[in-house]
Amino acid sequence: MALWSPRLLRRVGSFSRFIGTLASLQAFMLVPLAALALGWPFMRDAVANSGLVGLAAACVFGCVTLYHFGAVGTGAAWMTSTGELIPARLRARYTARRLRLLQVAVLLAILAHGAGATMIERVLASNAVLSSWGLDPVLAGIAVMFLVAAACRAVSAWHLFRYSAPSMRPVDQAKVKPRDLVARFSHGDDGRFLIYAIAAYAALQVAQPFVNPYLLRGGAMAGPAFDWVVATYGPQAPYSILIAAIYVGRMLVLDFSGTIAHRHGPRRLLWVGNIALPFLAVFWLFSTDFLALLAGQVATGAVFGMWELGIFLMNFEAIRPRERTAVLTYFTVANESGKTVGSLAGGGILDAMGKDHGAYVAVFWTSFAARAAVMGLLARVRRTRPLDEGDGQPPDAR
Repeated sequence: MALWSPRLLRRVGSFSRFIGTLASLQAFMLVPLAALALGWPFMRDAVANSGLVGLAAACVFGCVTLYHFGAVGTGAAWMTSTGELIPARLRARYTARRLRLLQVAVLLAILAHGAGATMIERVLASNAVLSSWGLDPVLAGIAVMFLVAAACRAVSAWHLFRYSAPSMRPVDQAKVKPRDLVARFSHGDDGRFLIYAIAAYAALQVAQPFVNPYLLRGGAMAGPAFDWVVATYGPQAPYSILIAAIYVGRMLVLDFSGTIAHRHGPRRLLWVGNIALPFLAVFWLFSTDFLALLAGQVATGAVFGMWELGIFLMNFEAIRPRERTAVLTYFTVANESGKTVGSLAGGGILDAMGKDHGAYVAVFWTSFAARAAVMGLLARVRRTRPLDEGDGQPPDAR
């Protein structure tokens, strides 16, 4: 569906209206999901008896797909628009500080979701009148959180509609044929950068989806600090703290990373991050101590924050402004496909080896090797100056 984005953007004729419309689509798709979660206890038996389980699943899948399209479909247009609106001299530090605020917001939202859903679940379970309604406490909590999220996304969409229009219009964006872009993988800054980014994300996904299941296995976390957290806050608290630590790591490093990118360019961030990423794939195998794992999660967040900021800023150095919408649309599709292939590879290893500790060891070391290998592709990425500060053409095209 993301491949339709450039055509839809040109038809809408405005970056802000297009981005705001897809954000509104996300808000709208959360409403039927909330309704389904709230009403499922009352319709579950009827759906099962009438053979409509497949239809119900298709409806959920459709809503989730459209919600995801609202997220990924705006990426190329958003990058093109911000590339025009944010001056290159301010971009590194501005983006770093913006991302730090976003990490704070995401962490607070996760905590609010957990607290809100838990509170609703307890109220429904303890109140006799509410219990008699037949609502599922867990699903009711999820439904309320979906509605809160829909309201927040609707407010976000309203603001997106009001964004200033860049000087470059959607019709000014050049069309790029897939075969022309593929031909640049062996030459040209955009092709070299994109093939590196696609390969790097695929390498990350070999292990990344399976770190959390590994940590939730019995014996993966231990130590006095782990015992104290479990006794004080409950058995799920250690895992929740580890998840929060990733966002803390990103918050700590992003401002510093913006300064590095401003002074030395985003390639420096990519190199620092990529050198560290392989070791983060296997860190979990060398300790079960909760405090060591907590430090590892903070380090993971810091490295990912630095590396992802480098990826974001390199889009403005490697891709021509007039081609960003088309090129980044293809990149989104290829990147999502590469991440899927990487996760399927990791899942295949787990399935073939029996899903025991040895299988996780194999997955993590495979990801280590893949993350190290893509540094050869990073060495081919050379652009060090934003294209919109120069003549709009990479060196190979001059």
